[in-house]
Amino acid sequence: MANERFRQTLEELGVIYSKTKGYILRAEEVDPESRSNLAIFKEQRDALDHVMRALGEFFDKGDEANEDNLCGHINNAIGHMFRAAYDTLDGTGVSYKFRLRDLLSGISSKAISAVYPGYYTTVVPALNKIDGTIAEHRKHKDEQRSVKIQDLDGYCATIETLYSHVDEITVRIPEFRKWQREDNKDKFKWFLIIPLVIVLFAFGLYTAKDLYFRHLDKVDKQNRPAATATASPSPSP
Repeated sequence: MANERFRQTLEELGVIYSKTKGYILRAEEVDPESRSNLAIFKEQRDALDHVMRALGEFFDKGDEANEDNLCGHINNAIGHMFRAAYDTLDGTGVSYKFRLRDLLSGISSKAISAVYPGYYTTVVPALNKIDGTIAEHRKHKDEQRSVKIQDLDGYCATIETLYSHVDEITVRIPEFRKWQREDNKDKFKWFLIIPLVIVLFAFGLYTAKDLYFRHLDKVDKQNRPAATATASPSPSP
């Protein structure tokens, strides 16, 4: 069949396009403002440019079109779509990390440990491992296509794992904040009660001391006339 290789290459482009579209939809959920999508849009535009060149030549010349040129354009489009896919996953990973940072902003480590005991022992090590895995995936960006298509699925699974951790933390944010409010109330109570107790104790001590010395002064005054009377000489007969 004429141009069979061209049709097979188009099918391959369709597969990678479908995967990339799914990644982009997830990226738009995480980053509605599309702040990380500029590079992705450029790769898609360049891919479309190659596709339109190939289709233009195919529809102009039909079966007489040079299949090597047609496949060359589509292969270039596939390369751009692969880069768009990797850029999308890169951006999604970064967006999830920013979301996690923003979620935990203002939350104390004490609150996190109290509400989610496994966070520092399980989740943080898992997130650190994901960082290393993402770095490994990025190395495959410019490798052979057969390697990249397999790695993309693995990269996507890594991002989904990152999402699951972020989601677990997200649902606990109200608990974190509630615990922290209660803890702040307790701290305020102690901050208020302890100084008050100290002041009351000092006042009581001062009052007791004052009463004690007043009592001594009163006793001293009462004893003075008796002592004077005893010391006075008796009159001569």
